[in-house]
Amino acid sequence: MKTELILKIDKNIAESMMQCAVKHKKSMSKFIEDLFSNSININQKTEEISPIVKELSGIIREQDLENISYMSYLEKKYE
Repeated sequence: MKTELILKIDKNIAESMMQCAVKHKKSMSKFIEDLFSNSININQKTEEISPIVKELSGIIREQDLENISYMSYLEKKYE
């Protein structure tokens, strides 16, 4: 559902906004709607974590990663 909104803003700002809207190939209304949506985090999709990732989460601790030397891993791999 759309609603009409009347804004009073500085003329120079309005002109700059119109230039940005044209640059992004959007109407002024769509440009402002997207601007506000992004600034207040509306309509942002959250990514669903797959079941396998959920299952594996927490198996490796951050401390374990600090003790792993990538060079020693490569040495063992290519012996």
